[in-house]
Amino acid sequence: MKVLVTGSCGHLGEAIIRLLIDRNIEYSGLDLKSSKYTTHVGSLTDRHFVKDCVKGVKAIIHTALYISRILQQIVKLILLKQIY
Repeated sequence: MKVLVTGSCGHLGEAIIRLLIDRNIEYSGLDLKSSKYTTHVGSLTDRHFVKDCVKGVKAIIHTALYISRILQQIVKLILLKQIY
């Protein structure tokens, strides 16, 4: 069985893929960014790209999340304890 994991570059996506690998389950990873576990680099908003990615897939685990640049900056400041 082949599993498609969206958000394969993120913490949750990578953790799930490592579990799939440990269980010898075939996977493909989809993300906007390239990573060790990403086999398809592109956007979920591109229906033709997604159609190609799901070929032969029996299950999809959706962990992708869009975070705007402003929200990324706010989270970074919170983590750096500059905003409370």
